[in-house]
Amino acid sequence: MKILIVEDDADTRALIKMLVLKRSHDVLDFEDAESAWETFQKDHFDIAIIDWVLPQMTGLELTRKIRSLAETGENADIPTYIIVATAKDSHDDLSAALDSGADDYITKPFNSKILNVRLAVAEKQIIHAIRQNKAEEQLRLSAIVFNLSDEGIMITDQDNNIILVNEAFTKITQYDAKESMGKNPRFLQSNLQDRAFFKKMWHTIHDQDFWQGEIWNRRKEGEVYSEWLTIRVQRNEKGEITNYVGVFSDKSQGIRAKQELLYAQNHDRLTRLPNRFQFVETVRYAISVSKKTKKEIAVFFIDINRFKLINETFGQGMGDYFLQMVASRLKKVVASEENLARVGGDEFTLLLEDIQNLQDVTQIAQKIINDFQTPFMIQNSEIMVTVCIGIAMYPNDGNDALVLLRNADSAVYKAKEIGINNYQFYTPEINARAFEQLTLEIQLRKSIKENQLLIYYQPQWEIGSKKMLGMEALLRWKHPELGMVSPAKFIPLAEENGLIIPMSEWIIESVIRQILEWKSQGYLEYRVAINTSARQFHESDIIGFLEKMLAQYAIDSSSLELELTERVTMREGSQSIDKLVKIREMGIHLSLDDFGTGYSSLSYLQKFPIDLLKIDQSFIKNLNIRMEDAAIVKTIIAMGKSLRMKTIAEGVETEEQRKFLHENGCDYGQGFLISPALPASEIVSFFEKTEK
Repeated sequence: MKILIVEDDADTRALIKMLVLKRSHDVLDFEDAESAWETFQKDHFDIAIIDWVLPQMTGLELTRKIRSLAETGENADIPTYIIVATAKDSHDDLSAALDSGADDYITKPFNSKILNVRLAVAEKQIIHAIRQNKAEEQLRLSAIVFNLSDEGIMITDQDNNIILVNEAFTKITQYDAKESMGKNPRFLQSNLQDRAFFKKMWHTIHDQDFWQGEIWNRRKEGEVYSEWLTIRVQRNEKGEITNYVGVFSDKSQGIRAKQELLYAQNHDRLTRLPNRFQFVETVRYAISVSKKTKKEIAVFFIDINRFKLINETFGQGMGDYFLQMVASRLKKVVASEENLARVGGDEFTLLLEDIQNLQDVTQIAQKIINDFQTPFMIQNSEIMVTVCIGIAMYPNDGNDALVLLRNADSAVYKAKEIGINNYQFYTPEINARAFEQLTLEIQLRKSIKENQLLIYYQPQWEIGSKKMLGMEALLRWKHPELGMVSPAKFIPLAEENGLIIPMSEWIIESVIRQILEWKSQGYLEYRVAINTSARQFHESDIIGFLEKMLAQYAIDSSSLELELTERVTMREGSQSIDKLVKIREMGIHLSLDDFGTGYSSLSYLQKFPIDLLKIDQSFIKNLNIRMEDAAIVKTIIAMGKSLRMKTIAEGVETEEQRKFLHENGCDYGQGFLISPALPASEIVSFFEKTEK
């Protein structure tokens, strides 16, 4: 169709033009009526959208001229459909627009959806379609109905009996065409609006041939809903009413959409439990009630132990499924699901209200712990997990929801320190420890920038001859005020906050530089093993980084060895194997650290391009005391030989341990028996002593 737009406001004109073009029509637009009129006299336009207020000539004057020409010209049988756009909304003004010859009008400011409806109605020229013979009329009206499928449409005859409805009508009202045909639309009424309302509505329809407003109707299944209804009267040449056309939208859909959005904002997508934001609001309300009732409330912070291991072993999909099972299990102990929330990866919170005594709290905490004694089933495997619970009480532990939540979180750390499957109440000492942890993180970030990190090297040697094989690079932190900070304190912290990735890359580059420096001093080139974190292996481009380092420093790749734990390699299965193969193809050696403490599958282990199995020092410590540990060590050594892998024992401190390992075929050792970890400056003298 050819469409004429006359609008002096550039932004409004652009909006209308965009919608017209979107409907695949030809369009010509003008900012003044005079230019539009000159063009219209030379050409025919199917639809004209005209602003009321225009320079030189008003929109109503232009409408009258177009209507006069259209009715007498060669295209009189297909008259131009005129829509007047106006900011005026009084009955007199709107009547004046229709009296000028306009077929429809739209009030400003308008949204694109309403304009779309107006364009759709105009496209099919309802007046022209109804004047055709019965068969053609049905065909044209059907096309209109389906083109307006976003809005409900019903067309009635002169007696207001329904003759046609569209799919959107059925979707909104739940009545199909057969159930609706021949009925008066009043069968949809909800009876929430009185007779006076409808009397006034019909008076307006017959007086102005138009009505628009909100109607409350009832769906077939009984639900009452709100709709925004527009009714237009269609007349024949004699001015007699031939049809009523009703176009309506379901306002309740918008309400439902808002409700769904609000629900999504306040709930966890995975478990459908309230999220942290909603839980805080729930606690705030509980505090306001508690101030009146004078009863205590308790906030639980529940941490699921070993979730990270489950995620790494079975994959994220199974990890998500596990969290859903956890949520289901926790729901059984709460009176209201709104008092339970998921606030983090494996972290849940619980609110208890109207507490009579402390026993109410401890019983719930113990019930949660007991419930988690039952294993979870994942891929036909029984998985045991444990929980640690921190508890903060109102009003003793805080008068604000966020303070209570933070203090309950702090109490979890105390529970973890004591052990698995226990609960602990908040104390100020715990809060001080949490603050210390935050301070440590700030200092750790600062340490990287200020070069406070050091690398120590612990020698590795042949178990029989004690001849030096290489060494393991171990990270140390020398704080200017705190002194040497234990790796057990800062490594887990770096893993948690992501600092481990830049730290690991710094270690690799520093080790490579050190190897080249030792080589330039004439010392033999020993292999150096570097621990590789799970986050570095899975979340960074470790392949690209290693390739960059080898190219930049032109070092012999066989001088490097990467140590990975079983948990790192087991995660993501075949993807991990592909990465390991690429690293091994570079010439870099690979070792499996802490072997025997994880959950390695032998079928996967056979596929790993591993050179070395490291026997965890926990088995070596009591080697000569506990028969079980001795049996495990023998098994690991035998497994290594069957897989054509070398074995190295960590934590070798006594000659008795060394002899046992040598007699049972272990290849290498590492531990205080030969040397502790030494700074780079002292390792040189160790070289000299070893090479003599």
